Amino acid sequence: MKKIQRSYNSTLNRRSKKMDKQLVKERELKNQLMLHSGSRCELPGCNNQATDKHEIIERSQCGDPTNPFNCVLLCRLHHQIQTDRLVGYINDEAFLKWLILRRIKQGFRPEDYGCGGGSDNLMREHDSIGG
Repeated sequence: MKKIQRSYNSTLNRRSKKMDKQLVKERELKNQLMLHSGSRCELPGCNNQATDKHEIIERSQCGDPTNPFNCVLLCRLHHQIQTDRLVGYINDEAFLKWLILRRIKQGFRPEDYGCGGGSDNLMREHDSIGG
C-alpha cells in the first residue's frame, strides 16, 4: 500500500511542478503585456485599466495561454462581456490583424512562439480553430 501511495504522491508532485511552471510563464507574459500596453485595456477605444489576460483561442481548443499572439489584455468589463459571449469583437478578423501587428511592434516574434509562417499563418490558425 505504501508503494502505491509513494507512486501516487510522486505523480502529483510532477504534475504540480509542471502546473507551477505554466503559471509562472503565464504571469511573466501578463507582466510583459502590461508593460507594453501601459496597463491599459487593449480594445481599441477603451482606456480603462487592464485587469485580465484573455485567451483568444481557449485552452480547451488547444490555445496557448503563454503565447502573446493568443492573448489580449482587457479591462474587467470587456473581459466579462467577451467571456459571456455578448460581443464577438475579439475574434473579428480586423482586430486579430491589429493585435498581431501590435505584438510584432512590441518586439514579439511569431517564430518564437511556433508561428512559423508569420502573421498570415497566425490568421489561418485563428480561423481554423474557431476564431
